[in-house]
Amino acid sequence: MRNLKLLFDTLRYLKPIQYWGRFTWVIKQKLFKPFIVSCVNQIRPGQVPVRLHLHPKPVADAVYQQDISLKRFCFLNREYQFPGEITWNDSALEKLWLYNLHYFEYLIPLTGRTSPANFRIGKAIICEWIENNPPGRGNGWEPYPLSLRIVNWIFFFDAYFEEFRKDDQFREIFLNSLYRQSAYLDWFLEYHILANHFFENIKSLLFAGIFFQHRQWVKKACRLLRKETDEQVLPDGGHYERSPMYHSIILAGFLDIFNILKAAENVAPQYLQSVESAGETRLAASEIEKAAPKMLSWLGSLIHPDGEIALFGDSAFNIAPTYAQLTDYYARINGHYFAHSPPEGVTALPESGYFIFSAPAHYFAIDGGELGVRYQPGHAHCDLFSYEYSYRGTRFIVDSGVGNYLETDTRQKARSVYSHNTVVINGWEQAQLWKVFRAGKWWVSIKEVSLQESETGPFFDGGYEYSSAKVFHHRRVIFVDRKVFVIEDKITGRSLQTIESLVHFHPECSIEQKSGMIEVYRGDKGICLLWDSEIAEAEIKPWFYVPEFGKMLQSYKLLLKPEVANQVKLYYVIAPPEHIQKGKEIMGAMNQIQTGR
Repeated sequence: MRNLKLLFDTLRYLKPIQYWGRFTWVIKQKLFKPFIVSCVNQIRPGQVPVRLHLHPKPVADAVYQQDISLKRFCFLNREYQFPGEITWNDSALEKLWLYNLHYFEYLIPLTGRTSPANFRIGKAIICEWIENNPPGRGNGWEPYPLSLRIVNWIFFFDAYFEEFRKDDQFREIFLNSLYRQSAYLDWFLEYHILANHFFENIKSLLFAGIFFQHRQWVKKACRLLRKETDEQVLPDGGHYERSPMYHSIILAGFLDIFNILKAAENVAPQYLQSVESAGETRLAASEIEKAAPKMLSWLGSLIHPDGEIALFGDSAFNIAPTYAQLTDYYARINGHYFAHSPPEGVTALPESGYFIFSAPAHYFAIDGGELGVRYQPGHAHCDLFSYEYSYRGTRFIVDSGVGNYLETDTRQKARSVYSHNTVVINGWEQAQLWKVFRAGKWWVSIKEVSLQESETGPFFDGGYEYSSAKVFHHRRVIFVDRKVFVIEDKITGRSLQTIESLVHFHPECSIEQKSGMIEVYRGDKGICLLWDSEIAEAEIKPWFYVPEFGKMLQSYKLLLKPEVANQVKLYYVIAPPEHIQKGKEIMGAMNQIQTGR
């Protein structure tokens, strides 16, 4: 009965299109797949595409670690060299690792340094894939890796257009396979998943449609793209899954689309015109022209001074292109550089729920928004009111990271409230997260969130409620004189049993605990945390930090545990060593208020 209720709570928020998508997906897979594969195997493109002169696309630095000529690959920080032929569907390798193998992103570095030798390397692995992955069989024909590969192959073809023109046999094999992959994808768009998967499907169909001058694909892709842009890009510019990593991936995808639309228009207007009346590509380009600067601005606000993203939600380094790479890509496509400097003081991204304090020495970002997309919560974490903090360009307080995409204890812990810098009430999670990407009930509901200025400095103010238990958590963060941070928590309710306020530190931090204070150092930089030891006892416990897939590091977290009553007030101060006296004065003033003296 309990499992049935969990399943009901998971399915009740799905969109009708997801139910219909799942139904048609199963029907196609179980009943019509042989027919679909037979149809796909019989088709071929009508003509050779023209060269579009696409700008090389950016990829994460990890992509450059691959040695294709030796069949040595490193994905998710796990290196493996195939001794002979590549076993594309080796069950001994993690599925996400195999997905990366099928993405063919490792062709992209070859497009930035074209040579006959690099063309032969790319040709060899493409031929090996075609030979060992017949239509409809294996991981490579699942829609997500299929979508990424289609786009990467088109970039490779465009970069090596002259080499393809000299090799008639390979060109025919390549184009036939690419056309059939695109046709197969058109049958299996992921309506049942939506979100970033569906966007990649649409993007790839549009690429294939323009590349092969296929009117129906372009028309369908443009229609879906406009709808998904309106839904997936929030008014503040953030992607609606609220993960800085996936935001970067989607932004890179928008710029890829902008790239091919501009290239087709500049190189051969008549080529684009052949599909434009059906696909309305100019309208699609206009939508992206409006969305891309907002998305770049949003991402710039969620970048720490070290140049990397904040690790909110499912986020990890070395998966998506960096902010610097994306701004450069935008400039190459659009002809002018995108300049974004987050204003000193405060930045509010209200629809996404992120609020940022910035000053020359400080960067502080807090999550005050929804946990994720209710009908697609796969990348949601229990991180409401969690924050990250850098001082003098160095990360000190961090979220624990993505964990992995396996059904493991690490994955569950990474999504848990215990992996974030927020308050844990009665050991409760903020949402009923289960399996790898599932979620049942949202236990908490946001009541108020704002970012304001005051005489003492800017402050964040927010509250949420465990509605079923009538327990309310209010958090205020004050950036006093733009020198120190004060974190105030007020928890009220009749069923309070335990309260734990968590602060996670970067694994390179050394921690020295004193009475009512800890000193935290990372290299030659440091911060101090102060609290009232009469109100809360402190404990430092080991935890983990997973900044990249496959890279788990030991870290430590501070637990502040106050005495529990129907109303609990807890506060602590984050102060650099040079402002420690200011922090102590604030603590003294707050103690007087707390005790009524």
